[in-house]
Amino acid sequence: MYVKELADNMLVIPAPGSTWQFGPDDSEEKVLEANGVSGHIILHLDQFPIPGYKCLSPTPAMYLYKRHDEWMYGGVYTHHYLLVNGMVCIIDGYQFKDIEQAK
Repeated sequence: MYVKELADNMLVIPAPGSTWQFGPDDSEEKVLEANGVSGHIILHLDQFPIPGYKCLSPTPAMYLYKRHDEWMYGGVYTHHYLLVNGMVCIIDGYQFKDIEQAK
């Protein structure tokens, strides 16, 4: 999926063979917590979880919106927000190549 195809409140799922992985706590995570965000999400292959990341189920997530924030995370000010397993998370635009619209 391309970022330009996203719409606010769209239901999305990981591509087959991928799962949501919740990022580990690090120094940058404090910026997220201070701004009401639970953490960051990436997509990765089911059979190869990244050490230190929490694998979440490949259930649907709600793409909330894209916003230009006053704070920087991951070297950018523009963040994409997802609601995954009841947590508000951010995800970078590069991850959308592994995301599909839920049918």
